[in-house]
Amino acid sequence: MTPPSNDSDHDPTADAGEAPDDATENNPSADATDSNTPADDTARPASADGTGGPPPDDRQAAVLDRVRRRPLLAAVLALTALALALRLVSLGSRAAHWDEARVAYWALYTHEQGSFAYRHIIHGPFVQHTSRWLFPLFGASDFTVRLPVAIVGGLLPLSALLFRKRLRRIEVGVLAAFLAFNPVFLYYSRFMRSDVLVGAFMFTALGLGVRFLDTRRPRYLYGIAAFVTLAIASKENAILYLVTWGGALVLLADRALDSPGSDRTGVDRLRTAAGHVRAVDYPAVGRRYLPHVSGRRRLALRCSSLCSRRGARDWRECSICPPHPTPCRGSGRPSPRQASGRRSSGPPSISLSPSTARGGPPRRS
Repeated sequence: MTPPSNDSDHDPTADAGEAPDDATENNPSADATDSNTPADDTARPASADGTGGPPPDDRQAAVLDRVRRRPLLAAVLALTALALALRLVSLGSRAAHWDEARVAYWALYTHEQGSFAYRHIIHGPFVQHTSRWLFPLFGASDFTVRLPVAIVGGLLPLSALLFRKRLRRIEVGVLAAFLAFNPVFLYYSRFMRSDVLVGAFMFTALGLGVRFLDTRRPRYLYGIAAFVTLAIASKENAILYLVTWGGALVLLADRALDSPGSDRTGVDRLRTAAGHVRAVDYPAVGRRYLPHVSGRRRLALRCSSLCSRRGARDWRECSICPPHPTPCRGSGRPSPRQASGRRSSGPPSISLSPSTARGGPPRRS
């Protein structure tokens, strides 16, 4: 029996920017179901790996069909291919710049000597390690040392697809074209420095974060961790990207907490919430949730501080704190002067009876 086809497969106006469902995203061949599907499952040819799935030729045809039915994906892939071509053609024809040469020297030294030492002046160690692995394959040349940066810069237009839920299709295409043909990006993608690497990795991590907010799928969190790690391995100023993201989150929080029709901003609401937090009855909360012994002592210190702010000389003159079995100040064991109920000349403390000092219940006055 022919399995039911997806309605979006036959809708020519289907939005290419819409995220596919789980089955389609995890199995590209799921979209390939059409009228040519055999009526009997046993008539389907077995795959080369013996899994019973479609042959490799059918899988490739399914992927191509999926690209044809999504013009945005096809456009971004075409821009990415062109970006790679612009970065790889005659990549080694220009003589190495001094800034390139010193990094390439230490990469070649690591390859030849088998030892690596981090040097902050040349950043890394992403470039050094990738160059060391590529030297045995392509030889030590200007082309080889620039190849990792060129590939990362050429693949950067693919990151525009991560914003397809937030941007229109034409805007996603313009963003991909900007990342592919921007003269500054193009020049430094053909230059062996870590600037394009750290920028591309952090921009991709940002896009993965947006995708996580759109889909709530944890796999994007793993991608964020991986790309942030690659960015830090490329150049140390990746930390500054995280700082700027923190500042942007403050602005987003202010906008999200803003109340429509009110002149109060999100910061005002946060201040109000902070006031509510300061007004919490911490002694009561501590008596319920903190440990039996150490919690009492912390509550006593907290109580003594609150009473002192209100000008109370003793806990009996302050309505905040109930009697505590341990003193507010000191080592925890009341002195005979405190136990007798007489007020000491030191900081405000709680007067306790001898039975309370031995661990008995506090005496209520």
